[in-house]
Amino acid sequence: MNPVRIQSCLASLWPDLLDYIVAMNAQDEHRIGDLGTDAPSILDDLSEIPDPVHQAFLVALDEQTGTVVGALGIESDLTVGRAWLHGPFVDRPSHGWDAVADSLYARAVEVIPSEISEHELCIGVHNHRVERLSLIH
Repeated sequence: MNPVRIQSCLASLWPDLLDYIVAMNAQDEHRIGDLGTDAPSILDDLSEIPDPVHQAFLVALDEQTGTVVGALGIESDLTVGRAWLHGPFVDRPSHGWDAVADSLYARAVEVIPSEISEHELCIGVHNHRVERLSLIH
């Protein structure tokens, strides 16, 4: 497996990340139900996240190429004690879907405020990998 680095999304990565999310969410097996399938609708769906929106995303980058190979958005609200997770999106088998998704989720748990105890996912009916991940965590 190729090594992967998990980090917060930088402003310079946001255009590539948005393209990645658009491409991934257009596929039934990767669909996250609370996001649209084109850039304008995804940006509209994320409009509740304070600007700059890229800061709400973690990315998995191929260590050798710097290519985005995974992502997870985090939208949280302390008043209701809930975090909404947008993803994880992972598409490269050479990086190990489970390993990348688990790493993204583990980092998300680290950055979500400890006062938030509920994590919510909204996945498409054919996104069986994220469904399985949600049962583990």
